[in-house]
Amino acid sequence: MIEHNKNKPYWIIILLIVFIGNHSQAQTIIKGIITDATGSPCPYVSVVLRELPDSAMVSYAFSNNEGKYQLKYSGKKARLNVSISGLTIVSQSKNIDNKDADINFKVAQKVVTLKEVVIKSTKIWGSRDTINYLVSAFSNKNDVVI
Repeated sequence: MIEHNKNKPYWIIILLIVFIGNHSQAQTIIKGIITDATGSPCPYVSVVLRELPDSAMVSYAFSNNEGKYQLKYSGKKARLNVSISGLTIVSQSKNIDNKDADINFKVAQKVVTLKEVVIKSTKIWGSRDTINYLVSAFSNKNDVVI
C-alpha cells in the first residue's frame, strides 16, 4: 500500500498537465496592430471577432495607445471574421481560419461631418405645482418691461 500511495501524486500531476494542455490548445488568440497610412498607431479602435457564416459576435476589444489589440476565442468554428471600426476611420473586415494569428490593419482616415442641430425650448412648462415661462418667447421689440 505504501508503494501505491507514492505513485498517486504522479498520476494527479500527469492528469493536470493533460487537462491544462488540452484547455490551452482549445483557445485561439488573435492579435495585431492597427496603424494609419503613415504608420502611426491608431488607439481606441473597436475590434470585433465574429463566427462565420452566421456572424455571431464572440469577442471584442479596443486597440491600446500603441494600436495593439488581442482577441481570444474558445469556439469550434473553422472560419472567423475580424472587423475594425471607429469614428474617424474607414471600417475594414478580414476572414481568417480558426488558429492563432497576427492580423494587422492599415486604416484610411475619413472625415465625419455633423449635421446642424437647432435646439428650441418650449414656452411654458410645469413641474408639480409650479408653472415656468420662457420670458424671451413672449417678448418683442416693442416691450419695455415684461
